[in-house]
Amino acid sequence: MMLTESQKAAIEEYGITKAADILGIPRNTLKGRLLKYKLQDMGEFIPPEILSADEDLETVIAQLEAEDERREKARASLEWMEYQVKGNEPFALVFVGDPHADTCAIRLLREHLTIIEETPRMWAVGLGDWANHWAPKLRGQYANQTATERTALRLVQWMFQKPIWWAIILGNHNGGRWHGDGSALKWMENACPTPVQEWQVKFTVSCSGTQWKVWAAHNFPGNSTFNANHGPDKRALYTGAIADLFVAGDRHVYKLSNDQHEHTGRIYWTARAKGYKRLDLYAEELGYSGKQNIGHSIGAVFDPRDGSLYCLPDVKKTAQYLNFLRSI
Repeated sequence: MMLTESQKAAIEEYGITKAADILGIPRNTLKGRLLKYKLQDMGEFIPPEILSADEDLETVIAQLEAEDERREKARASLEWMEYQVKGNEPFALVFVGDPHADTCAIRLLREHLTIIEETPRMWAVGLGDWANHWAPKLRGQYANQTATERTALRLVQWMFQKPIWWAIILGNHNGGRWHGDGSALKWMENACPTPVQEWQVKFTVSCSGTQWKVWAAHNFPGNSTFNANHGPDKRALYTGAIADLFVAGDRHVYKLSNDQHEHTGRIYWTARAKGYKRLDLYAEELGYSGKQNIGHSIGAVFDPRDGSLYCLPDVKKTAQYLNFLRSI
């Protein structure tokens, strides 16, 4: 179809984008007709109309706007998610350090997960790196372990299916940093009772009129040779201790600290869970000794009766302390 005089007039008055909207014609179609009209002045011939294979740009922009809006709403829904615990008895959350289930202290990991599952009013948050899930450039590392990638995914599914999780975080080994949207763990949400989330979770916990804030991440920015908690400490200091607990994993060392912010007066905990991975050659090259035998996971006991929060570096002792508080 050729460009009509009314269409030409609309383009001249409003421009091609607005004219397309007014006329109800896709912008690319109207642009093609205008180009054909201009080509007629080049000689005594009529060029063929070639349709564009591309989607109309205005439609693409509208789709991108809708996608951006969805992403912002999704991000906002993750900002201080609200958890509510029924009753008024103490309860506990265990922040499970990086399992690396295909090369880990599997007996200890299994024992800790069993304790969490069997202890009333005890749940868990996973801090990431569930299996080695080597990035493409490191896939040769599978030659140094017995468990195959298939076995590793089965182990992850076994962990995810336990009815203990409040939140499941993906770290660098399993998340977007190494695998983009291609990580199998991202699509295991049907295997667990909670969404799988990238890198961090921020949530509030309410019970019997008392509320706490928890900021858990695979890691926080900042590193120090002298302080394993440098990242969590830095986040606490820079935010005025906006949370009651800042906890991370990732580095395979343990640290637990209790402090009060100098300027806000807020009392808070910072922690780093050691995880369950055994020393490998890379860790030995970095100088790790593997002598730490506590802090694989961090236990946090919440008591709504007095608003207290107490953290421990041992899952079994966390369960014992929780049971003691519930008995008094």
